[in-house]
Amino acid sequence: MCQRKHQSSNRGFSVIEVIVVVAIMSVMIGLISITYTVVKKANVTKASKSIDNLLTTCREKAMTNSAKEWKVVIDGDRAVIIKVDSEGNEIEIASETIPSNVEVYVVADDGVSQYYAADNPISISFKLLSGEVSSVYTTGVTIKGSGTQCRIVSDYKNKKQSTITLYYATGKHTVE
Repeated sequence: MCQRKHQSSNRGFSVIEVIVVVAIMSVMIGLISITYTVVKKANVTKASKSIDNLLTTCREKAMTNSAKEWKVVIDGDRAVIIKVDSEGNEIEIASETIPSNVEVYVVADDGVSQYYAADNPISISFKLLSGEVSSVYTTGVTIKGSGTQCRIVSDYKNKKQSTITLYYATGKHTVE
């Protein structure tokens, strides 16, 4: 008689219990994937704000501090403010890391040409005292043409973008 009691208690999971566990796991996986996507998209905004802060700081330094040149260099995974002294030495002043899943590129004033920072560093330099944009260039290519502005785009897999519009005549910029 004792053996019958032990055999009857070893029945396993019911169908309802398995369905409940699968449903709970599905909800958890869904929440995790949504959270992951939101975090990745937030990196786009972070990248744009970092570049915007560096542009603002660099422009202010160009208007107030003496140096041969002040520029922001965006190089794939980081953006850097560089001061070029009178002897041509480049001194790194500040830098920001760009999240690895975010692509940064410049759209030229023609609205078509795109230059990716991951391919070649993009440099934006400011005129001394006035703070105007003196040049926007990458290896072998001058991006600043006869237009009035260019756009610096932070992009996450074409799902989320943040754009900094840089106005040449004033050096001012806006984030959209």
